[in-house]
Amino acid sequence: MAMLAHWQGLLVAAWQAAPSSRTLLVKGDGSKEIVVEGLQDQRLLYSVSRDVGKTWETPSGIQLSDSRSSELRGPVWSPVLHAAEDGRLWLFYSQSRECKKTVNGQVTWAPGGDIKAVTLKNVKSLSTAIFDSSDSPIWSMPKTIISQDDDNGLPKVVANKMIVLTSGEWVLPFWREKPDSESYVCMGNVMNLPSAGVLISTDDGNNWSVHGELRDVRSPLIEGSVVQLESGSILMLLRSASGCAWRSVSHDRGRSWTPAVPTHVPNPNSKAHVIRLKKSGHLVMAYNNHKPRGSHLPTEDGQDNQCRSCRTALELAISADDGVTWRKLALVENEFTPGIRIHYPTLQQVDDMLMVIYSKFYLYREPGEWSQEQGIKLATFNISGLLSTSANVVLRGVPSQRLLINVVSHFIDSLSPEDISRIQMHGHTHRLATVKRFEKRWRLLSTILCSRYDFSHLGGQRWLFSKLNFGRYAVGRVWSLPTGLDDISKAAGAAVGAPSLGTLSESPYMDDVVV
Repeated sequence: MAMLAHWQGLLVAAWQAAPSSRTLLVKGDGSKEIVVEGLQDQRLLYSVSRDVGKTWETPSGIQLSDSRSSELRGPVWSPVLHAAEDGRLWLFYSQSRECKKTVNGQVTWAPGGDIKAVTLKNVKSLSTAIFDSSDSPIWSMPKTIISQDDDNGLPKVVANKMIVLTSGEWVLPFWREKPDSESYVCMGNVMNLPSAGVLISTDDGNNWSVHGELRDVRSPLIEGSVVQLESGSILMLLRSASGCAWRSVSHDRGRSWTPAVPTHVPNPNSKAHVIRLKKSGHLVMAYNNHKPRGSHLPTEDGQDNQCRSCRTALELAISADDGVTWRKLALVENEFTPGIRIHYPTLQQVDDMLMVIYSKFYLYREPGEWSQEQGIKLATFNISGLLSTSANVVLRGVPSQRLLINVVSHFIDSLSPEDISRIQMHGHTHRLATVKRFEKRWRLLSTILCSRYDFSHLGGQRWLFSKLNFGRYAVGRVWSLPTGLDDISKAAGAAVGAPSLGTLSESPYMDDVVV
């Protein structure tokens, strides 16, 4: 979890830090679990750059005053920075309480709790915080802006930046985290489903109100990112475990929200962040552009690699229509190693520079293993250069069965008698079993399909060939065709119609997309 803000000429980075050596727990059944978050001494660190990210000062711990004893003081989570117009630097975070579990004597806490905020007044106080080793408090006293007890009693968490609307109101996205079944019983009704919402302040952060309860029974919707659209509405993109990001829109400055719906933006259950560029007005998103964990990702040599629990392919995408469609913009970092986590990006624009701060580590490495590639990383892009060379590749999701059938109908209509004969006879020998004949014909058929339609965004022929149920339908359709051109056209049109390529498009918020 990494955060970045541009404040009084400085770049300030903050992040959530685990102990220097991760804890290896051995459960009762003998299985091992490497704990990377939720330990008692989890803390927040920050650093400062005075030369626009070229060099960084030694990280320092953020001293957060808490009158409770260490046994009752839970870990702090996910710093969110905001540089206010009055000169103060705000730090929002959440702090656990009550929701914890013990494994072989080691206490770990569930994410979230109370959402709190502290502030710094000026650069001088920040410099003191970096270089002064005294115990005197540097940040203001923490102020709870929403308690775990409020609302439905679930722990509250933040992870993405707040925005300031054109009306001057502050909108901070948050979500209600349901502890797992192994956690201690928490106060409140833990039977409630997790949900996302926003905190709104109309007086520059002095008071806050809670709005929105976005949820879906199929997947928790968390780590929302908000951006104000040209119309004045607010778009929220949400992380999910369903394979794609979800979206909701508010037309009344965050007070109410449309039901969340899935989008065509890939999401491997990871945080994304969206901002609006100051001059062009384009939306830019940092996100992990691949399917959920356990899926096969291509390596550089073109082979499949089961990237277990990966979050990789960190990319930028751009939208010129307020988030309706997105185009690939740039690759930030990519790696295919089991357990790789290149994730939790935050965007920050500084003049004509677009900066992406993110974290990188390897989930399954034993405690003590280290790599210089791990840690908090910063990538910088020239905005003018990005806008002039942006790739014309539209992000698209997996097409539905109905749309694939339409594609095959259009495809069959374009086949020549020679094509049909070649497919029908491919693998036709008594020495081949039925399954082998089908696989050989489907491989040939999928090769021809991929030569005439764009399946590259789904994984190309390898993805198409893996759709065996669809392959049986397609091979069966072609196998049953006569070889006369007139009869071919009639057969193609009789099933589901033969739309032209230009009509193979449907709503970007449905499963059906352009192929």
